[in-house]
Amino acid sequence: MLVVGAGPAGAVAALYCSKNGLDTVLVEKNREVGLHAGRRLDSSPDTNFELSKIVKELKLRTEHYVRTSKWFHLPSARFFVLNSEAGEYYFKRGYDENSFERSTVASALDHGCKLLLNTEVKQVRHDDGKDCKVLLQLRRGGETEKAQIIKPKVIIAADGCHSSLHKHLNLKKRVYRVGRIFGVTGEGFSDDGSSEVYFDANAIPGGYFYILTAKSGLSTAAIVMPGEIDPKKRFYAFVSKNMHDRIRHVENEFSGGAVIFKLNRLRRGNVLFVGDAAGLIDPLLGYGMAPAIISSYLAARCCVDAVRGDDLNIGSLKRYEKEAEVRFKRVLAYLLRGIFEALDDEDLELVFDMMEEMQRRGVDFDKLSNFDMKSMFKAFSAFCEKLPKSAQLLRIVLKLRMSYGRGM
Repeated sequence: MLVVGAGPAGAVAALYCSKNGLDTVLVEKNREVGLHAGRRLDSSPDTNFELSKIVKELKLRTEHYVRTSKWFHLPSARFFVLNSEAGEYYFKRGYDENSFERSTVASALDHGCKLLLNTEVKQVRHDDGKDCKVLLQLRRGGETEKAQIIKPKVIIAADGCHSSLHKHLNLKKRVYRVGRIFGVTGEGFSDDGSSEVYFDANAIPGGYFYILTAKSGLSTAAIVMPGEIDPKKRFYAFVSKNMHDRIRHVENEFSGGAVIFKLNRLRRGNVLFVGDAAGLIDPLLGYGMAPAIISSYLAARCCVDAVRGDDLNIGSLKRYEKEAEVRFKRVLAYLLRGIFEALDDEDLELVFDMMEEMQRRGVDFDKLSNFDMKSMFKAFSAFCEKLPKSAQLLRIVLKLRMSYGRGM
């Protein structure tokens, strides 16, 4: 096994494969695991308890598990609280020894995985079959050492939205969105009982602000926005206006960008794409950890079955692509993302009206996973005639979902 990229997806894939007896090599282009992320907390919902099953099986490190989230619309001073049996996990990211990446890679090394740092994939010779040669380039200090050729039976590409395997295999992708994040990490920005999400269409057009706090007191506050605009100024303007007394004791800043895209295929021969490299970032709110962990787990499980059964051309590897396509249905999410970016503060206030009405009618939000919009549509159908022009498409999408939902 060759796993490219030691972020969350690559770390989980390497751990699963090595734990199940495969000779696994994990390569990372940076000099240390976790350098690309910046020290922070990330969160992801535990939809259908999928994350819980994987976390328990692989004994993955988490910082917190919360079942309550608070959603605020600041211009109207409205908010609602969601309580869910299937909550959300907090993960510590970055270069600390106890970060998710570092701790997961350490577990993989304990099971015999070999880690190559400062290493990049320079060339891939691939015939869509078993024969695959990979040229690895190792750097030490500022110098480049002699290249090394390896012949893996299977490759898991987990090296992000700018994956080197996209280029080497000449893959085409359809880009939907470019998003950016800026935030800070410190201590005690909020209590540790719930996540907080803030909306303000004027201050954060098409985006949102969030705060997470773990049991240890470690806190992250960040702003997520679409487009190429640097969100740093908007972050500090938002904090200064709304919560200057809360965002204190800052230890570090972090920033980054993500390209939300769709690959035509999640598999090319014996190369499987997972996480950000597969374009599996959640298009609506930008969650990345859950898709990374779940997709890499599915891919690694199929790889283990393929190697054990000597079934590298068909069967097991193809099964990953089918499983991932079923699990990560994103068409409706892309449509809703476009609608969300068009909403102004008057529209957002109406959305909060809808949420309050759904709560009043006792809608079970735990049953609305994977964009099961049929139940949601029934809950706020009374509001449909009042939808503003910017959200009229929502009504059409929901009706289509009810009629043709299986394909969306």
